[in-house]
Amino acid sequence: MKKNLKSILAIAAVATGVIAVSMYSCEKENIQPNDSLEEQVVMKDINTVLPDAMNLCGKMTKIALVETKSGNDIGSAYVYNNREYLWVVLNTRKGFYMKTAHMEMVENEKDLPTVLRTGELNYNKFKYLIDAEPPSNIRTFKIPMDEAKGKKIYSIMVKTRTDRETRYTTEAWVEGKITFKGGGRAFNHVVDRCRPDIEEPEFEPTNPPIQQESATQDEIRNNKKPRVN
Repeated sequence: MKKNLKSILAIAAVATGVIAVSMYSCEKENIQPNDSLEEQVVMKDINTVLPDAMNLCGKMTKIALVETKSGNDIGSAYVYNNREYLWVVLNTRKGFYMKTAHMEMVENEKDLPTVLRTGELNYNKFKYLIDAEPPSNIRTFKIPMDEAKGKKIYSIMVKTRTDRETRYTTEAWVEGKITFKGGGRAFNHVVDRCRPDIEEPEFEPTNPPIQQESATQDEIRNNKKPRVN
């Protein structure tokens, strides 16, 4: 009986030790900071993003993407359209990444949203926004042509960082002759009209019906003097 009691107590002690060690291990694991998760940047080759020129209406326009503070050219914007959509593809140079992107299209310069107090462009009120996609060297706006027709003034701003930085605090604008306080810019662009579809030729039967010649036509064809009634 004593041996059984000692065995039971020994098993209980071992079990208690195992449980204690397990709880300690779990607690230790939970309080460790998780520094292993790094920001995932999606890198793309611009040559695989841009379409074949044969599929476009008109030509593709290339415009510089410029940092506000430094004035450095850090990439390009490609603007083009087909019958259904207008595209604006932003591409940064090696070592630069984009996060949030804002875009506006209006008919007249005065229609661009600005901050009344400062006169700066208010990009937070721009109609088109990309903010949920992972950081990348590519940002793409795809706008239905019904929304783009008649719009001649474009303004585009992106938040960027370099590969030596961790926060997207630097503003970069697509270059344009229209400038605002604070470094905002806008450019002129008119969507290209597409050529009309080639009309199919009218159907011509392979063997058209034979037309009957009149007596006069027969005499002319056989070099005979036509009869005069």
